[in-house]
Order: sequence, then C-alpha cells, then structure tokens
Amino acid sequence: MKHTFVFAFLMVVAIGTVKANFSDDMKALFEACSANFPNFQGDIVKLFKIEMGMEPADDASKCYIKCIMEKEGTFVNGTFNMDEFIKIHKEHPVLKDHLDEVIERAKNCSALKGVNDCDAAYKIGTCLSHRH
Repeated sequence: MKHTFVFAFLMVVAIGTVKANFSDDMKALFEACSANFPNFQGDIVKLFKIEMGMEPADDASKCYIKCIMEKEGTFVNGTFNMDEFIKIHKEHPVLKDHLDEVIERAKNCSALKGVNDCDAAYKIGTCLSHRH
C-alpha cells in the first residue's frame, strides 16, 4: 500500500510539473492529438482523471491516450515500446530518481492487451498510472 501511495503521489507531482513546465514538444504533442480529439482540447486534468479511473473512458478518450503514446514513441504498431518509455523517464525531473519502480511497473503493464489498439494503449496507460 505504501508503494502505491508513493507512486500515486509521484504521478501527481509529475503531472503538476508537466502541466506547469510543458516543453514545446509536449505542447505540440497534446495540440496534435487535441486536433483529432476535440473533446479534450489539451485538457490534461481530464486525461489524468481518466487514467486514474476517476472518469469513465469512452472510445475517443482511449484513442486520445493512444495518440499521445504513439507521438511520444511509447506505443508503436499496437505494442508498448519499453525502450522509449525508459528513455523518456530517465530524463524526467521527478521520476528519474524512482526509475527502478517506474520500470518495474512498466514491465507489469506492458503485457496488457485490448480489443483494439486504442483499448490496449488505454489499459497500459491506466496501469502505468495506478495499481489495480
């Protein structure tokens, strides 16, 4: 339970850090996906709530998560890209100090499958955000 709380706290801090300090690349990623999914309009709070299971996920939200993961290189051809995920998180200002836990979580989540690519990306993204 302690690890779940610590990881959830780190994710909240990470989201807050990302929200406050979006790089130009991240802004472009969210804007590109928002163009395809206008319900989000780059709403990272809504995305966070969906990934944490606080809001229901419809097909559009699942595909929005897939879009983000594809554009960042962590979901390629329907498969989770562990190497790119590690590369991104090695450089993250908050999560890099907890890389072992992040990688362990990613290993556990990477095997999840869905009824389609959007569903698979959603399940992996949700798993990465919290423990079931």
